[in-house]
Amino acid sequence: MSLLPHHPRPVPSLLRAFTDLDNYLTSTSTAADSLFPNSPRFDLRETKDAYILDGDLPGVKKEDVTIEFSDPSTMNVRGRSVRSTEGEDGNWWFSERTMGEFRRSFSFPAKVDREHVDAKLTDGVLSIQNLLLHVLAMQPYFGLRGALLNRAIIWLVVCPAFVCYGYNQGVTGGLLTLESFAETFPQMNTLTTTGAQQHYNSTIQGTVVALYTVGGIFGSLSCIYLGDLLGRRKVIFLTSAISIIGALLMATSFGLAQFIVARVVLGLGTGGYVATVPVWQAEISQAGKRGAHVVTDGIFIGAGITISLWIDFGFYFVTGNSVSWRFPLAFQIVLSLMVMAFIIFFPESPRWLIKRNRTEEAREILAALADLDPDDESITLAVRDIERSLALSGTGSWKDMLSMGEQRLFHRTVLAAAGQMFQQMCGINLITFYATTIFQQYLGLDAIPSRILAAAMCLTQPLGGFLAFFTIDRLGRRVLMLWSAVGMSASMAILAGTTSRSNDTAALVVAVVFLFVFEFIFTVGYSGLTFLYATEVAPLQLRAAISAVSTAAVWTFNFLLAEVTPVGFDTIGYQYYIIFAVLNAVIVPIVYFFFPETNGRSLEEIDEIFLQSKSVFDPPRLARTLPRMHLAEVVDDPEEVADAKVGKS
Repeated sequence: MSLLPHHPRPVPSLLRAFTDLDNYLTSTSTAADSLFPNSPRFDLRETKDAYILDGDLPGVKKEDVTIEFSDPSTMNVRGRSVRSTEGEDGNWWFSERTMGEFRRSFSFPAKVDREHVDAKLTDGVLSIQNLLLHVLAMQPYFGLRGALLNRAIIWLVVCPAFVCYGYNQGVTGGLLTLESFAETFPQMNTLTTTGAQQHYNSTIQGTVVALYTVGGIFGSLSCIYLGDLLGRRKVIFLTSAISIIGALLMATSFGLAQFIVARVVLGLGTGGYVATVPVWQAEISQAGKRGAHVVTDGIFIGAGITISLWIDFGFYFVTGNSVSWRFPLAFQIVLSLMVMAFIIFFPESPRWLIKRNRTEEAREILAALADLDPDDESITLAVRDIERSLALSGTGSWKDMLSMGEQRLFHRTVLAAAGQMFQQMCGINLITFYATTIFQQYLGLDAIPSRILAAAMCLTQPLGGFLAFFTIDRLGRRVLMLWSAVGMSASMAILAGTTSRSNDTAALVVAVVFLFVFEFIFTVGYSGLTFLYATEVAPLQLRAAISAVSTAAVWTFNFLLAEVTPVGFDTIGYQYYIIFAVLNAVIVPIVYFFFPETNGRSLEEIDEIFLQSKSVFDPPRLARTLPRMHLAEVVDDPEEVADAKVGKS
């Protein structure tokens, strides 16, 4: 008989029991095996780049351990431990080691990158390293890269921004003929007034509607300074917030004075983000996809106009209540909130960052947008191109837009502004702003058919935008602009001829058809495309400023048309269409002789086209003949870079 020496251990045993319970309650293991009889103990620690698991497996050989994944987020460690060979002599007093099969499972909160997991077993310690989790909240841009990141930017920021812009273009026109709106704002009532009073009210109506564009002018021009001071994302966030304030004031108006202030504030915000979003888009897009990315603005503008008119139509049947016009005016707040919510999660313009000497951030963003490693040769070359372009053009101030120099800044500013002016002077907003009024008052249709036709007509804009999306990077910018101008000129001429015969039903049917045709053709060549072109022809150091000026041109001519259209229809009737038939015809030779093709060129290559131009006629020719190359290949002499500054004559 042998005696076992007595060593009291009640407290350690009790502590171990509580430790096991605590480990169970806080473990990442699955419930099925957290207290598995032979479940090895692990430590979990986090490094800068990954997670590491260290577990005790004394006496276990490497070949006896298996690490596997039962699903993308669950890792299993299993194997077998073997007891040492028992000797023939001696007695076993007790055994605390558990032998045989063991297993331990870990459930992680996200998918594990299994390709990078590494494990080693040294001195009885199993170390599992490089546990990288695909946790979206911990990765920039929701973990998206490349094409997926670009699509997310388009759908979560660009889409709501330009749908909101289009919505504001169309929503007010459909409310002007509501009885409740006329009762709240009798100064704009053209429904129940006649003669001189109707003419006076029509003038007031046009002015109030047009004040939105006055705000848009100043909102756009503010980006000359704010665009480079704050960066693209902050400006988009800030101006979206201002547009929300304007929409709230407008939807809660009980008098003309508040409504006027609200229109101006709404325009300030809208003008700011409309001037900035295309710049941001162009600067984060690759050359081969830039056209398709930015021209989606036209699709979303058309969608916004369409949504506004269908909402107006739905609330037309809400009679005797101001909700019929207050809700349509307030609905846009949802879209602006969406822009504000998502813009903070997406990348800043890498070109703006390089301009601010934040090159490493820009490199990371360029890599994410292209889905490449930051040290990839193409990313390095892209960074060099941007730096060289900036070195060639210098820092610049907004005053440089008024001078020519080697960079031909005034020339480029005029091209950007002219394209945006064409967008308005083709006559689109005389149809968009007053679509319902045209059908109801000038074509003699009843209220309900007029609203249905106005809403249905605007459906052609997204369709035209889709055609532009699929053709702009194949056919180029100039082709779409030229043929669209020809088509719009013909459409306006036909509208003039058909609406002159007010008693001819067949002629009025043709007029309705060509209102639809005009909307479709316009979106192909002059909706989102002119925003794109304005950002492409502008150099980096003044891109925000030139885009602001060109967008201000949109608002200026928008104001002009909104102001004179009611008076124009009242005074010269169908002949008003003839003016726009002529204007569209004039656009054709201007685009052909002065607008260079930018399709497929990097923004830095476009800079090179203007750098080599000596007259206003040179850019179109050079765009056809200049070989495609990186700017770093064009200029490689540091002294030449230093000499080629803005204003050199």
